[in-house]
Amino acid sequence: MTADHSVLNPLEGEIFVVDKPLGWSSFHVVKKLRGALTARLRKAGVRKLKVGHAGTLDPLATGVMILCTGKATKRIDELQAGVKEYIAEIRLGLLLRRLTWKRLSMQYSRRNISHVRVRRMRLNGS
Repeated sequence: MTADHSVLNPLEGEIFVVDKPLGWSSFHVVKKLRGALTARLRKAGVRKLKVGHAGTLDPLATGVMILCTGKATKRIDELQAGVKEYIAEIRLGLLLRRLTWKRLSMQYSRRNISHVRVRRMRLNGS
């Protein structure tokens, strides 16, 4: 008998790859997935579902998050040990004056940075 891979089994364990939106914390992403899956499983009598993530992203960061459910949460350490790449954009000369979380708006003021020398650098994490 072959397995039907089109049917999810979150209790047995699934791994989800999610593009985390700007302004959401990692906890928000976990909460949304848990809520959506639990709502569907409630008909089968499931009240709780274990959901975890393999790495935290700042609310001001966007990017890939790996979420695991059920028995797949035991693989989180293995997934976290993988190679990661971080790409960032840095704007010199701007000072964040105000951050509003309700609509995620940011107000900046400009600063003179003519005295700053810019060099290219590569950071290697361990």
